[in-house]
Amino acid sequence: MERLSAKYYNDLRNSINMSNLKKIIDEKGLSIVKVATEANISDSTLYNYIKSERIPSVATLVELSRVLNTSTDYLLGLTDNPVKGNDIDKVAKEEKVEFLIQSILSLPKDKQELVSAYVKGLLNN
Repeated sequence: MERLSAKYYNDLRNSINMSNLKKIIDEKGLSIVKVATEANISDSTLYNYIKSERIPSVATLVELSRVLNTSTDYLLGLTDNPVKGNDIDKVAKEEKVEFLIQSILSLPKDKQELVSAYVKGLLNN
């Protein structure tokens, strides 16, 4: 297996944005100490992840996503959606939600974007 170059590693490291970590901790009303304790890391380590001064290991990232009930992609800033994929599947099985999803999908693309913007606006209030 080929070893990553230092430049590639640094570029990759700089592309990781852990700002969603602090955001979801605040949204859930949790303390840094509580999250760190449940994830089996020190609170100073968690602060370093939040400030993007350190990158969590894969195992720690998975544990943080479990503790916070969110996806690793959300924690890494790869998506703006904090809901886990398997949680979406559970919700989608509910009849009213299924109807809503099908209704939105039947709309033209521009109308779907309006619905999306409206929902984002509701969530931000």
